Amino acid sequence: MRTLSYFEIVDLKRIASSFDICAGEITHVLPVNVGKTNATYKIVVSHETDTTSYMLQKINEAVFKNVGIIVNNARLVTEHLRAKGFDTLEFVMNKQNHTPLYKDATGTYRMTKFIHAEVFQTITRPEDMKMLGIAIGKFLIGLSDFDANLLEDTIPNFHNTSVRYQDLILSALECSLSDQRQKVIDTQNDLMFVNKNRYCTGIIVEALLKGDIPYRVTHNDTKLSNVLFDRKTNLPRCMIDLDTVMKGSVLFDLADAIRSGANTRSGQEKEYDKAQIDLELLKNFLIGFSEGAPGLLTEKEKYLLPTAIKIIPLELGMRYLTDYYKGNRYFNYSYEEQNLYRARLQFALVKDVDTKMDSIIQIVEEIFG
Repeated sequence: MRTLSYFEIVDLKRIASSFDICAGEITHVLPVNVGKTNATYKIVVSHETDTTSYMLQKINEAVFKNVGIIVNNARLVTEHLRAKGFDTLEFVMNKQNHTPLYKDATGTYRMTKFIHAEVFQTITRPEDMKMLGIAIGKFLIGLSDFDANLLEDTIPNFHNTSVRYQDLILSALECSLSDQRQKVIDTQNDLMFVNKNRYCTGIIVEALLKGDIPYRVTHNDTKLSNVLFDRKTNLPRCMIDLDTVMKGSVLFDLADAIRSGANTRSGQEKEYDKAQIDLELLKNFLIGFSEGAPGLLTEKEKYLLPTAIKIIPLELGMRYLTDYYKGNRYFNYSYEEQNLYRARLQFALVKDVDTKMDSIIQIVEEIFG
């Protein structure tokens, strides 16, 4: 974690003071290592014999083009949760215009009240997956009566797997007509695998459009590090990182949590051929979700859940492969072929899900009936 200069601290104090924080002296400005997208700082205000802390974030506008939409979606969702007695983020308003944003020549900022809690980065035991399931379940059950149509899309077609397939084919065609055509030649087997599984790309999206399953508020980044845990009980308190909150299918949130948390080779893309879905972790996650959101899923959602568990790694693999063809413009990378290996890891998960589909269906039926 880097050390801030004196001049950076002075500037961040000025920005923090533009928000409606409590009276007192800002005594500490500390960089916080959470996430890779936005720059985050802990602001500590001392008053009399106590202190109050806040989280100040500089929003990465290169990634998030519609900052107003992102913050408004998060504000609507958190206000609804708080009104129902749920723990959640609480935005601090700008003193001047009473919005959750402050903007100047240095960028756009938002502030929330600091929640004293723990963040865990990796799954180390089955119980962690159960706690993740409980956290996501509580988040979704708390918003089950919220009108998802009030939210705007922060990333259009984010989980439209049919569109992701079209993007992949177009990028492969463009790459094959460029001086990078060898990439397409070397990935023929990957393209053939995707084409073989194309049949499932539109299943969830079509079910939403037909009204077979409901649109709900979805988090869209359901990993363990986006949950705050109570420091005494280790129980989940609330979901954070609400930048991708919008309307969609709950199935994508569940499947993405399983894809990231139950993946035996997460973050080890060079060992992509060894990637598998751990059924014990998958089961613990779904048990936790059923406890956190009892009775939430419709019969059709239960039926489609195993399919969603296959679709999500297929979709992410297509996104990685598309970015590889385009010259690695979207995802961060350490070496030229990293997004290709990432894609192949996801495709390996798809293959493993296929081989375990009967067991996955049995687990879903056992937990949800």
